[in-house]
Amino acid sequence: MSDQAFPPNFNPNPVATRDNSGLAITSLILGILSLTCFGLLSGIPAVICGSVAKTKIRNAQGSLGGSGMALAGIITGSIGTLISLAALVLFLVMPSLLIKAAPTKTKANNTETCLNNLVQIDAAKQEWALESKAGSSAIPTWNNIQVYLVHGQPSCPSGGTYTLNDLQAAPTCSIPGHKLE
Repeated sequence: MSDQAFPPNFNPNPVATRDNSGLAITSLILGILSLTCFGLLSGIPAVICGSVAKTKIRNAQGSLGGSGMALAGIITGSIGTLISLAALVLFLVMPSLLIKAAPTKTKANNTETCLNNLVQIDAAKQEWALESKAGSSAIPTWNNIQVYLVHGQPSCPSGGTYTLNDLQAAPTCSIPGHKLE
Protein backbone atom coordinates (compact mmCIF):
# COMPACT_ATOMS: atom_id res chain seq x y z
CA MET A 1 0.00 0.00 0.00
CA SER A 2 1.47 3.31 -0.93
CA ASP A 3 1.67 6.30 1.30
CA GLN A 4 -0.18 8.71 -0.84
CA ALA A 5 -1.21 12.02 0.52
CA PHE A 6 -4.91 12.57 0.54
CA PRO A 7 -6.35 16.01 -0.10
CA PRO A 8 -7.78 17.79 2.93
CA ASN A 9 -11.40 16.97 3.82
CA PHE A 10 -11.17 13.71 1.92
CA ASN A 11 -13.46 11.01 3.24
CA PRO A 12 -12.41 7.52 2.22
CA ASN A 13 -15.94 6.26 3.06
CA PRO A 14 -18.21 8.48 1.00
CA VAL A 15 -21.82 8.78 2.14
CA ALA A 16 -24.30 8.88 -0.64
CA THR A 17 -26.53 11.90 -0.38
CA ARG A 18 -29.89 12.09 -1.95
CA ASP A 19 -32.12 15.00 -2.64
CA ASN A 20 -35.54 15.34 -1.11
CA SER A 21 -38.46 15.43 -3.47
CA GLY A 22 -39.74 18.95 -4.06
CA LEU A 23 -43.28 17.56 -4.31
CA ALA A 24 -42.91 15.96 -0.87
CA ILE A 25 -41.88 19.30 0.63
CA THR A 26 -44.73 21.05 -1.18
CA SER A 27 -47.18 18.44 0.07
CA LEU A 28 -46.08 18.92 3.66
CA ILE A 29 -46.34 22.71 3.45
CA LEU A 30 -49.79 22.53 1.84
CA GLY A 31 -50.91 19.99 4.45
CA ILE A 32 -49.88 22.26 7.30
CA LEU A 33 -51.65 25.20 5.63
CA SER A 34 -54.81 23.11 5.29
CA LEU A 35 -54.85 22.59 9.05
CA THR A 36 -54.27 26.21 9.90
CA CYS A 37 -56.21 28.37 7.50
CA PHE A 38 -56.80 27.23 3.93
CA GLY A 39 -58.71 23.96 4.45
CA LEU A 40 -59.91 22.54 1.14
CA LEU A 41 -57.86 24.99 -0.93
CA SER A 42 -54.60 23.49 0.23
CA GLY A 43 -55.74 20.13 1.65
CA ILE A 44 -56.67 18.54 -1.64
CA PRO A 45 -53.47 19.68 -3.43
CA ALA A 46 -51.46 18.43 -0.43
CA VAL A 47 -52.92 14.94 -0.82
CA ILE A 48 -52.35 14.96 -4.58
CA CYS A 49 -48.76 16.25 -4.33
CA GLY A 50 -47.99 13.77 -1.54
CA SER A 51 -49.33 10.83 -3.56
CA VAL A 52 -47.37 11.83 -6.67
CA ALA A 53 -44.23 12.39 -4.58
CA LYS A 54 -44.55 8.95 -2.93
CA THR A 55 -44.80 7.35 -6.39
CA LYS A 56 -41.78 9.27 -7.72
CA ILE A 57 -39.72 8.45 -4.63
CA ARG A 58 -40.60 4.77 -4.90
CA ASN A 59 -39.69 4.73 -8.63
CA ALA A 60 -36.38 6.57 -8.01
CA GLN A 61 -35.01 3.45 -6.27
CA GLY A 62 -33.26 5.24 -3.45
CA SER A 63 -31.89 8.27 -5.28
CA LEU A 64 -34.74 10.52 -4.09
CA GLY A 65 -35.79 11.06 -0.48
CA GLY A 66 -38.70 12.67 1.33
CA SER A 67 -41.09 9.76 1.69
CA GLY A 68 -41.87 10.74 5.28
CA MET A 69 -42.62 14.33 4.30
CA ALA A 70 -44.90 13.14 1.50
CA LEU A 71 -46.76 10.88 3.94
CA ALA A 72 -47.07 13.72 6.47
CA GLY A 73 -48.42 15.96 3.68
CA ILE A 74 -51.01 13.35 2.74
CA ILE A 75 -52.11 12.93 6.37
CA THR A 76 -52.27 16.64 7.25
CA GLY A 77 -53.94 17.45 3.93
CA SER A 78 -56.55 14.74 4.53
CA ILE A 79 -57.26 15.96 8.06
CA GLY A 80 -57.48 19.59 6.91
CA THR A 81 -59.86 18.59 4.12
CA LEU A 82 -62.08 16.58 6.49
CA ILE A 83 -62.23 19.45 8.99
CA SER A 84 -63.16 21.87 6.21
CA LEU A 85 -65.85 19.53 4.89
CA ALA A 86 -67.30 19.08 8.38
CA ALA A 87 -67.39 22.86 8.87
CA LEU A 88 -69.01 23.30 5.46
CA VAL A 89 -71.70 20.71 6.22
CA LEU A 90 -72.37 22.31 9.59
CA PHE A 91 -72.58 25.74 7.94
CA LEU A 92 -75.07 24.42 5.37
CA VAL A 93 -77.17 22.42 7.86
CA MET A 94 -77.31 24.99 10.67
CA PRO A 95 -79.88 27.30 8.99
CA SER A 96 -82.31 24.42 8.48
CA LEU A 97 -81.91 23.40 12.12
CA LEU A 98 -82.66 26.96 13.19
CA ILE A 99 -85.73 27.07 10.96
CA LYS A 100 -87.02 23.83 12.50
CA ALA A 101 -86.49 25.27 15.99
CA ALA A 102 -88.28 28.53 15.16
CA PRO A 103 -91.87 27.15 15.15
CA THR A 104 -91.39 25.82 18.66
CA LYS A 105 -90.35 29.24 19.85
CA THR A 106 -93.25 30.87 17.97
CA LYS A 107 -95.69 28.40 19.48
CA ALA A 108 -94.44 29.26 22.97
CA ASN A 109 -94.71 32.98 22.20
CA ASN A 110 -98.25 32.48 20.88
CA THR A 111 -99.27 30.68 24.07
CA GLU A 112 -97.78 33.43 26.22
CA THR A 113 -99.52 36.16 24.20
CA CYS A 114 -102.83 34.32 24.41
CA LEU A 115 -102.52 33.95 28.18
CA ASN A 116 -101.78 37.67 28.49
CA ASN A 117 -104.90 38.39 26.43
CA LEU A 118 -106.99 36.17 28.74
CA VAL A 119 -105.67 38.06 31.79
CA GLN A 120 -106.64 41.39 30.17
CA ILE A 121 -110.10 40.06 29.30
CA ASP A 122 -110.61 38.80 32.87
CA ALA A 123 -109.51 42.18 34.29
CA ALA A 124 -111.94 43.97 31.93
CA LYS A 125 -114.75 41.62 33.08
CA GLN A 126 -114.04 42.42 36.74
CA GLU A 127 -113.95 46.19 36.09
CA TRP A 128 -117.26 45.98 34.25
CA ALA A 129 -118.76 44.00 37.14
CA LEU A 130 -117.63 46.61 39.69
CA GLU A 131 -118.94 49.58 37.71
CA SER A 132 -122.20 47.98 36.67
CA LYS A 133 -122.73 46.27 40.05
CA ALA A 134 -123.39 43.01 38.19
CA GLY A 135 -124.03 39.83 40.13
CA SER A 136 -121.47 36.98 40.21
CA SER A 137 -123.51 34.91 37.76
CA ALA A 138 -123.74 37.73 35.19
CA ILE A 139 -122.19 37.07 31.80
CA PRO A 140 -120.70 40.17 30.15
CA THR A 141 -120.68 40.71 26.39
CA TRP A 142 -117.82 42.03 24.31
CA ASN A 143 -119.70 45.34 24.04
CA ASN A 144 -119.87 45.54 27.88
CA ILE A 145 -116.10 45.17 28.39
CA GLN A 146 -114.85 46.92 25.22
CA VAL A 147 -114.19 50.21 27.06
CA TYR A 148 -111.94 48.38 29.57
CA LEU A 149 -109.73 46.83 26.89
CA VAL A 150 -106.96 49.33 26.10
CA HIS A 151 -106.15 47.96 22.64
CA GLY A 152 -109.62 46.80 21.69
CA GLN A 153 -110.85 43.24 21.54
CA PRO A 154 -107.81 40.92 21.57
CA SER A 155 -107.46 37.88 19.34
CA CYS A 156 -105.59 34.66 19.91
CA PRO A 157 -102.37 34.62 17.81
CA SER A 158 -102.91 30.90 17.13
CA GLY A 159 -106.40 31.50 15.72
CA GLY A 160 -108.38 30.42 18.78
CA THR A 161 -111.73 31.86 19.85
CA TYR A 162 -112.19 33.54 23.23
CA THR A 163 -115.26 32.82 25.40
CA LEU A 164 -115.99 35.33 28.14
CA ASN A 165 -117.93 33.04 30.56
CA ASP A 166 -119.69 34.37 33.69
CA LEU A 167 -117.93 36.51 36.29
CA GLN A 168 -117.02 33.51 38.47
CA ALA A 169 -115.20 31.67 35.65
CA ALA A 170 -112.08 32.83 33.86
CA PRO A 171 -112.32 33.52 30.12
CA THR A 172 -111.18 30.63 27.91
CA CYS A 173 -109.56 30.06 24.54
CA SER A 174 -110.52 27.26 22.16
CA ILE A 175 -106.84 26.26 21.62
CA PRO A 176 -105.73 23.44 23.95
CA GLY A 177 -103.09 24.64 26.40
CA HIS A 178 -104.22 28.28 26.21
CA LYS A 179 -105.84 28.33 29.61
CA LEU A 180 -105.59 30.48 32.71
CA GLU A 181 -104.79 28.43 35.78
